[in-house]
Amino acid sequence: MRSLPTMSIRWGLGIAVTLGLIACGYYLTWDWDKSLLGMHFFRQTQTAITAYCFIHEGFTFNYQTPVLGKPWAIPFELPLYQFLAALVTEISQIDLDRAGRLVSVVFWLGCLFPLVKILHWWVEDPILRWAVVLLIGSSPTYIYWSDSFMMESTALFFSLMYLYTLVQSTRQASTVFALLAMLCGLMAGLQKATTFLIALVPAVAFAGLVLYRRPGRPLDRVFWKNIVQIFIAVAVPMTAVALWTRHADAVKTLNPLGRNFVTSHALTAWNFGTMAQRESFSVWDRIGTIESIWGFGRGSSLLLLAAILVLPVAIVWSRYRMEILILIAAYLTGPLVFTNLFFIHEYYNYENSLYLNLAFGLAVIGLVEAFVPKAASVKPQKKKKKEGPPVLKVAISSAILLVVSGWGIWTYSDTFSSFIAKLPTSEQARQVLLPVAKAGNPQDVLLIYGLDWDPTVAYYSGRKAIMDREGRRLDDPAVAESLSNLSPGQGIAAMIVTGPLAQNAAFIHERVNRFHLSTTPIMIPWGQCYLKAP
Repeated sequence: MRSLPTMSIRWGLGIAVTLGLIACGYYLTWDWDKSLLGMHFFRQTQTAITAYCFIHEGFTFNYQTPVLGKPWAIPFELPLYQFLAALVTEISQIDLDRAGRLVSVVFWLGCLFPLVKILHWWVEDPILRWAVVLLIGSSPTYIYWSDSFMMESTALFFSLMYLYTLVQSTRQASTVFALLAMLCGLMAGLQKATTFLIALVPAVAFAGLVLYRRPGRPLDRVFWKNIVQIFIAVAVPMTAVALWTRHADAVKTLNPLGRNFVTSHALTAWNFGTMAQRESFSVWDRIGTIESIWGFGRGSSLLLLAAILVLPVAIVWSRYRMEILILIAAYLTGPLVFTNLFFIHEYYNYENSLYLNLAFGLAVIGLVEAFVPKAASVKPQKKKKKEGPPVLKVAISSAILLVVSGWGIWTYSDTFSSFIAKLPTSEQARQVLLPVAKAGNPQDVLLIYGLDWDPTVAYYSGRKAIMDREGRRLDDPAVAESLSNLSPGQGIAAMIVTGPLAQNAAFIHERVNRFHLSTTPIMIPWGQCYLKAP
């Protein structure tokens, strides 16, 4: 039976961890009236407009991202997340922006289940397990992007479930867990291949470590059963991803404006980057800065430096050295393989920084175990009175993790409160684009120049769009084909022009005359807008 001081300390630590988790939960939901015009609004509205199409036109695997002209389908991932967001809106009638955030948060909370199960392999004390969970949950990376209209948390949930079930199938030589791993791998890979491929590294490595640590390392029936199960659980999802990518590319090639830049082949350099990037200190410096493991901006470099100093020491002295090495390898897999994606997009760190957080948590626990007197064991067990309180190591490790977690929560609040407060609400975004939404006939589309293929205007105006990224002539074969694909009676509701083309009078005049637009533009935040003439 634990002594009263020991119980008091454990209760205090438990309350502190619980309060930290509550604070994280608060920041996950405090901005649900805001629009999607925060960080990487391009990607958020790209996801949201697909869900919008599901609501109004029904579900299809060849889903629409209607911004590059007809045919509107340019599928990338399996649209599970978009389907669920649309379903929540249809059932509850809540705003689609909120529905998308809700689905994202639910999947992030779902990640706690495999996380706690994974931590149970190494950390016996429940307070320490939840302290590590808090360390991850307090990261601004996970607070901000779990509250976005993006599929990141959905993909991470299935990836962590894949990691847990694959390793568990090896630990128990379980066919049931192996089948679950295969199914979770399928969902993870089809939802987002990059997240799954990163999780594949620790999943296979930890499964191999389990086999390596079997007493005597026998090459018996159990060993070969595990090898076969691991092979199937890896091969089936990888094959499914390859087949889906091939199918998606075939659909994309039907789009005249997209066939030359949205297929997997055309995006190879964009996805993987170059060797020059991998060898560039400035690229890695940017990835390390925006990684912001426990805090965006101010102070994050100091915490990153602390991790860099702690992890090598833990690899030498901690009993978790192999686990830490595998987790570091998982973390590095993302930027090493998908260098350009991690260089350009902050949210890609959602896929991998969890593994570095896990490594840091294990490093702290392992070092405290190694250097605090042996009398204070992390494992709850009966000890003689003279050996000292067993809660000591738990208290020290938890205190360190709580300090780092508190820094992450404070940094998020300090950095993002003013930024998020300035964002317009979803209703305000729609009101700004109300003239665009009401222009012409309901089936008419937008013609947009200078905004790349950012779906924001199309999404908040409830319109489909032809976005010519290069500002080509109207008789250009791709442009002409895209215009000819429009249905009978379907015209141009409005033209939005920004950038250098907004100063090209001849360019604008030709299109105003061709599509019967007003000669006097209205100004919207995205540029000059020429509405369809009455």
